[in-house]
Amino acid sequence: MMAIALVVMIIYLFLRNIPATIIPGVAVPLSLIGTFAVMVFLDFSINNLTLMALTIATGFVVDDAIVVI
Repeated sequence: MMAIALVVMIIYLFLRNIPATIIPGVAVPLSLIGTFAVMVFLDFSINNLTLMALTIATGFVVDDAIVVI
């Protein structure tokens, strides 16, 4: 939760645009929820490797959202 709030604040500081800030603010939690749902469905365990991959994937989601905007 805190990471999402920090991402939203930093994006708003750089872009100064509310709609452009909302897009990554919605995309990050939805992608994490979807990933955890698939992990539970496929019976994957949560370990250091999966958490690191989720962190990197979250960075890609935010970066791609900024590039698109």
